[in-house]
Amino acid sequence: MCDEHCGGRQLSRRAFLAETTMAAIAAALTSACGDGIIGGTGITGPGFSGSLNVNVNDFPALGPIGGIARVDGGQTSPVAVVHMGADSYQAFSMVCPHNGTTVNISGGSFRCPNHGATFDATGAWTGGQQTSSLFELPVVYDPATGLLQITGTAPPGGGGGDDDDDDEEEEDDD
Repeated sequence: MCDEHCGGRQLSRRAFLAETTMAAIAAALTSACGDGIIGGTGITGPGFSGSLNVNVNDFPALGPIGGIARVDGGQTSPVAVVHMGADSYQAFSMVCPHNGTTVNISGGSFRCPNHGATFDATGAWTGGQQTSSLFELPVVYDPATGLLQITGTAPPGGGGGDDDDDDEEEEDDD
């Protein structure tokens, strides 16, 4: 089972079948894992659109300055609020701009479980998978009632990352 192109290596039929079967199994397992990265909650669908009223007093994590809480209650696209100052709050879509996965709150920041992108409390990308920052939603806060109104439209995730799509451009520049 060898001609001059196999490097002189003699393979028995049994060895050939064993090696090709292992290669087929490896290929099947690799394709079953998609992009090879395990984890995440999958694509979240469309970005936030509309209005969400939140009483910040209902979220103990928003008590201290720097506190972060997911406030959508699972009823809309995921939205987080960050307590920025005495009477100052910011709201962000929790849809990762890279691939549309819901990011997790991790201490005083955010982290995408799929590709490892990290974002600080201002929503700015800080590391991991290169992507754009989290989308900030407009807010109006009434300190007398503790009511925070979140409005606006956040785009769906995906398309904001660097999937090495620019490799061809770099090669063209040479």
